[in-house]
Amino acid sequence: MGSFFVIPEVLTATVSALLDGHIGYSLGAKAPSLNCAPADVTQLDCSGFTQYFFYQATGMQILPPDGISNQLAWCKKCGLQKVAYSTAALNDGWLRIAFIESNTKQAGHVWFVLNGLTLESHEGTGPDRRIWRTPVLVKEVAACYKMALTYNLLTGAPPMIYGRGLKLLAGIL
Repeated sequence: MGSFFVIPEVLTATVSALLDGHIGYSLGAKAPSLNCAPADVTQLDCSGFTQYFFYQATGMQILPPDGISNQLAWCKKCGLQKVAYSTAALNDGWLRIAFIESNTKQAGHVWFVLNGLTLESHEGTGPDRRIWRTPVLVKEVAACYKMALTYNLLTGAPPMIYGRGLKLLAGIL
């Protein structure tokens, strides 16, 4: 099974920069450039958020495609381990990616889950985090994959989510 590794300090900085409230949601919105600073991003839709976030959180090393269906196909192509969405509750240091597929009645959605809380951009809010078991997510989720391990190599501590960003256990941040 494939997976990626994310350096916790980079993940922490990325989350803090994107969830500070300056970015809104707009369907179809993307970052002006994947290389731009988070401060230069003003609006993101869900797939724009997951693409920009993961690219930034991997130190601009791994670039998922844009679009929900393209990102789902990419997860499969990369051989990411498909897991039950209920594993999103685990505080195990795994960054998971989950999908609601679009159909004729609704648009799709893609989001990350880390240690029980989502990292996503959604309508009416923009980049945000909420509990993994939000009813609409649990009811509609079509697929969930383990995407990246976020443990710190020195302490073995996964990042924990507090407030609007991440803080690492063991005082690493």
